[in-house]
Amino acid sequence: MAKDGRHIDNRPMSVGFDFDYEAPLLALLPFEEFDVGLTLTPKVDKTSRITVRENKYSVPARFISQNVRVSLRADEVWVFERHEIVVRHPRLLPVYDRVVRCELGHPPSFWTDLRTALREDDAALHHRLLGLRQSAGLPESVSALRVADVGVWMAHPAPGHRCP
Repeated sequence: MAKDGRHIDNRPMSVGFDFDYEAPLLALLPFEEFDVGLTLTPKVDKTSRITVRENKYSVPARFISQNVRVSLRADEVWVFERHEIVVRHPRLLPVYDRVVRCELGHPPSFWTDLRTALREDDAALHHRLLGLRQSAGLPESVSALRVADVGVWMAHPAPGHRCP
Protein backbone atom coordinates (compact mmCIF):
# COMPACT_ATOMS: atom_id res chain seq x y z
CA MET A 1 0.00 0.00 0.00
CA ALA A 2 1.06 3.58 -0.58
CA LYS A 3 0.69 4.39 3.12
CA ASP A 4 3.17 1.67 4.09
CA GLY A 5 6.01 3.95 3.09
CA ARG A 6 5.05 6.65 5.61
CA HIS A 7 7.38 7.54 8.45
CA ILE A 8 6.00 8.54 11.86
CA ASP A 9 7.78 11.52 13.42
CA ASN A 10 11.49 11.02 12.87
CA ARG A 11 11.55 7.23 13.05
CA PRO A 12 14.02 5.68 10.63
CA MET A 13 11.77 2.74 9.70
CA SER A 14 8.58 3.07 7.65
CA VAL A 15 5.13 2.05 8.87
CA GLY A 16 5.15 -0.89 6.46
CA PHE A 17 8.55 -2.10 7.61
CA ASP A 18 7.52 -1.96 11.29
CA PHE A 19 4.25 -3.78 10.52
CA ASP A 20 6.01 -6.56 8.60
CA TYR A 21 8.38 -6.99 11.55
CA GLU A 22 5.60 -7.01 14.20
CA ALA A 23 2.90 -8.97 12.32
CA PRO A 24 4.16 -12.45 13.31
CA LEU A 25 4.18 -11.36 16.96
CA LEU A 26 0.56 -10.15 17.02
CA ALA A 27 -2.10 -12.28 18.72
CA LEU A 28 -5.62 -12.77 17.40
CA LEU A 29 -8.30 -10.49 18.78
CA PRO A 30 -10.65 -12.08 21.33
CA PHE A 31 -14.07 -13.20 20.12
CA GLU A 32 -16.03 -11.79 23.05
CA GLU A 33 -17.39 -8.25 22.87
CA PHE A 34 -16.31 -5.57 25.29
CA ASP A 35 -17.90 -2.30 26.32
CA VAL A 36 -16.14 0.79 25.03
CA GLY A 37 -18.12 3.18 27.26
CA LEU A 38 -17.34 4.56 30.69
CA THR A 39 -19.10 2.40 33.28
CA LEU A 40 -20.98 4.28 36.01
CA THR A 41 -23.46 3.18 38.70
CA PRO A 42 -25.87 6.04 39.47
CA LYS A 43 -28.77 5.63 41.86
CA VAL A 44 -32.31 5.88 40.47
CA ASP A 45 -34.25 8.66 42.18
CA LYS A 46 -37.90 8.57 43.27
CA THR A 47 -39.00 9.99 39.90
CA SER A 48 -37.39 7.04 38.10
CA ARG A 49 -34.46 9.03 36.74
CA ILE A 50 -30.70 8.83 36.95
CA THR A 51 -28.24 11.70 36.74
CA VAL A 52 -25.26 11.13 34.46
CA ARG A 53 -22.82 14.00 33.95
CA GLU A 54 -25.45 16.47 35.19
CA ASN A 55 -28.11 15.28 32.74
CA LYS A 56 -31.20 13.35 33.77
CA TYR A 57 -32.29 10.19 31.98
CA SER A 58 -35.40 8.12 32.62
CA VAL A 59 -35.25 4.44 33.54
CA PRO A 60 -37.98 1.88 34.26
CA ALA A 61 -39.75 2.51 37.58
CA ARG A 62 -38.80 -0.92 38.95
CA PHE A 63 -35.28 0.46 39.53
CA ILE A 64 -36.31 3.27 41.92
CA SER A 65 -33.88 3.50 44.87
CA GLN A 66 -31.45 1.07 43.23
CA ASN A 67 -28.11 1.62 41.59
CA VAL A 68 -28.01 0.72 37.90
CA ARG A 69 -25.06 0.03 35.64
CA VAL A 70 -24.67 2.63 32.92
CA SER A 71 -22.37 2.71 29.92
CA LEU A 72 -21.63 6.32 29.02
CA ARG A 73 -20.72 6.22 25.34
CA ALA A 74 -19.75 8.97 22.90
CA ASP A 75 -23.30 9.55 21.67
CA GLU A 76 -25.55 7.42 23.88
CA VAL A 77 -26.23 6.38 27.46
CA TRP A 78 -27.01 2.69 27.91
CA VAL A 79 -28.70 1.43 31.09
CA PHE A 80 -28.35 -2.26 31.97
CA GLU A 81 -30.10 -4.84 34.09
CA ARG A 82 -27.46 -7.51 34.54
CA HIS A 83 -26.22 -8.03 30.95
CA GLU A 84 -29.32 -6.77 29.11
CA ILE A 85 -29.78 -3.19 27.92
CA VAL A 86 -33.08 -1.94 29.36
CA VAL A 87 -32.98 1.57 27.91
CA ARG A 88 -30.84 3.65 25.55
CA HIS A 89 -30.85 7.45 25.47
CA PRO A 90 -28.97 9.90 23.25
CA ARG A 91 -26.32 11.92 25.10
CA LEU A 92 -27.62 15.35 25.97
CA LEU A 93 -25.34 18.12 24.79
CA PRO A 94 -26.42 21.62 23.94
CA VAL A 95 -26.22 22.68 20.33
CA TYR A 96 -23.39 25.12 19.58
CA ASP A 97 -23.79 25.99 15.92
CA ARG A 98 -23.72 29.12 13.75
CA VAL A 99 -27.06 30.40 15.10
CA VAL A 100 -26.02 29.99 18.75
CA ARG A 101 -22.64 31.62 18.00
CA CYS A 102 -24.44 34.51 16.28
CA GLU A 103 -26.80 35.05 19.23
CA LEU A 104 -24.32 34.50 22.07
CA GLY A 105 -21.10 35.57 20.43
CA HIS A 106 -17.90 33.61 20.91
CA PRO A 107 -17.47 33.15 24.66
CA PRO A 108 -14.01 31.88 25.57
CA SER A 109 -15.47 28.74 27.10
CA PHE A 110 -19.05 28.14 25.95
CA TRP A 111 -19.53 24.89 27.91
CA THR A 112 -18.17 26.30 31.19
CA ASP A 113 -20.15 29.52 30.82
CA LEU A 114 -23.34 27.57 30.09
CA ARG A 115 -22.79 25.28 33.06
CA THR A 116 -22.25 28.30 35.33
CA ALA A 117 -25.34 30.07 33.99
CA LEU A 118 -27.51 27.00 34.59
CA ARG A 119 -26.26 26.67 38.20
CA GLU A 120 -26.06 30.25 39.47
CA ASP A 121 -28.81 31.91 41.51
CA ASP A 122 -30.06 28.56 42.77
CA ALA A 123 -30.36 27.27 39.18
CA ALA A 124 -32.76 30.10 38.25
CA LEU A 125 -32.11 29.79 34.51
CA HIS A 126 -32.54 26.02 34.63
CA HIS A 127 -35.87 26.40 36.47
CA ARG A 128 -36.99 29.10 34.01
CA LEU A 129 -36.26 26.76 31.09
CA LEU A 130 -38.23 23.98 32.79
CA GLY A 131 -41.11 26.44 33.27
CA LEU A 132 -41.01 27.32 29.58
CA ARG A 133 -41.11 23.62 28.75
CA GLN A 134 -44.17 23.15 30.95
CA SER A 135 -45.99 26.20 29.57
CA ALA A 136 -45.32 24.95 26.03
CA GLY A 137 -46.90 21.61 26.97
CA LEU A 138 -43.74 19.66 26.19
CA PRO A 139 -43.05 16.29 27.84
CA GLU A 140 -40.40 15.92 30.55
CA SER A 141 -38.26 13.99 28.09
CA VAL A 142 -37.42 17.37 26.48
CA SER A 143 -34.44 18.62 28.47
CA ALA A 144 -33.82 22.17 29.65
CA LEU A 145 -30.91 22.28 27.20
CA ARG A 146 -33.22 21.51 24.29
CA VAL A 147 -35.62 24.24 25.43
CA ALA A 148 -32.66 26.66 25.47
CA ASP A 149 -31.58 25.53 21.98
CA VAL A 150 -35.06 26.14 20.56
CA GLY A 151 -35.36 29.48 22.37
CA VAL A 152 -32.09 30.73 20.91
CA TRP A 153 -33.10 29.59 17.42
CA MET A 154 -36.51 31.26 17.73
CA ALA A 155 -34.92 34.54 18.85
CA HIS A 156 -32.52 34.54 15.90
CA PRO A 157 -33.27 37.01 13.10
CA ALA A 158 -34.51 35.83 9.72
CA PRO A 159 -32.25 33.90 7.33
CA GLY A 160 -29.86 36.20 5.57
CA HIS A 161 -29.08 38.15 8.76
CA ARG A 162 -25.36 38.83 8.93
CA CYS A 163 -23.94 37.88 12.29
CA PRO A 164 -21.25 40.04 13.86
